[in-house]
Amino acid sequence: MAKTYFGRIKLRDSSRKFSRFGVFEEFDGKELICFEALDSTEGELIMYLERTPFNEHLVNEQVSVGDIVQVSGEEKKYGDKQVFLVGGVKILGKCESGMKSDIFELSDKVIEIATAKSMVLQRIREEFGKKGFIEINSSTLLPFYEGGFSPPFITKDVKGRELYLRQTSELVLRRLVAAGLTKVYEIGKSYRNIEAGATFSNEFTVVESVFAYGSLGDGMAFAEDTFRLMLDAFKSSPHASRIVQTDWPKVRFIDEYKKIFGEEYRASTDYQKSKKDLRGILENLEGPCFLVGIPIPLSPINKIEGPVLSEAYFLIDGQIFGDIPEFEINPDSLEERLKMQVGLTGGQINRHFLKLVREGMPPGVGLGFGVDRWVGLILNKPVNEIINIGGII
Repeated sequence: MAKTYFGRIKLRDSSRKFSRFGVFEEFDGKELICFEALDSTEGELIMYLERTPFNEHLVNEQVSVGDIVQVSGEEKKYGDKQVFLVGGVKILGKCESGMKSDIFELSDKVIEIATAKSMVLQRIREEFGKKGFIEINSSTLLPFYEGGFSPPFITKDVKGRELYLRQTSELVLRRLVAAGLTKVYEIGKSYRNIEAGATFSNEFTVVESVFAYGSLGDGMAFAEDTFRLMLDAFKSSPHASRIVQTDWPKVRFIDEYKKIFGEEYRASTDYQKSKKDLRGILENLEGPCFLVGIPIPLSPINKIEGPVLSEAYFLIDGQIFGDIPEFEINPDSLEERLKMQVGLTGGQINRHFLKLVREGMPPGVGLGFGVDRWVGLILNKPVNEIINIGGII
């Protein structure tokens, strides 16, 4: 039965050394030309041609390594070996460099990163869908700066009005909860105008989710289910299996603070001191764990519980891989704390959000995490390499 395949001609091994087409092999008295391999839409295909003057001219003078081709032919058995005997070749696109271009050096890395990121996103959507979440896509261009702690990227429309690239979609999701949706999430781009490096980029893919009437404990359980399901798809990765095969303890910020600094933690309104306190604790935590209770100044929109926020970070070796906050639903406390943040950073208070909270915001919890950071962990690659897909962008 005749079959047709499409793909790129490549070498049979990964040595990157270019051998001549036309390795002759004999099957049942028939002399065949090994036509290298086709990286086809259905996987790698080893191809053969019967040795004729026309076919020798084809492989030596017309078709080159790297060309995009359409091949048709039949699967045949010669002796005890199954081969694909090519009957016709149509060149769809010529490769001028013979696969010597830098782009082909990136090929394996690009495929590895793109495939891993796709698998992670599929697992996330499966898990969220099973739990009844609705996925939304909101605007990444906002008409005002909401006053996050990182500077925004600013652009202008044709009328000269300033627009701001969003830093998070969390407030949008909370507004949707106030409007009646109980479980909602978004996978999209967010932007922070700060110095980028191996572990952080100005642009990143983030998952933000919220669900009404959930507690911090519910949020941590949901986070663990989601992260373990993601990692389960990469059992062959030693970096993923190291995390999956251990328990994820819950450690309290105030306990770690006393252990490290030798004194009881007291609630603070000093943003810079709070950042320093948190950094001192993160530097001393190893392996996967939940850090429960975050200094109050670090987020004005999350619930206060004693001297800290009712919020947890999921950490791996002191690096944040997930954020689980409970909502602040007291409008007076929320407005006062937003004013303090705006005083530190500039921007504007989101009055529309405040208005919705004053109309009655259900209690709830969220889960946010960066997809690129997780893929980087799984593949043991820096975040910026994940975001630019191995350097091809």
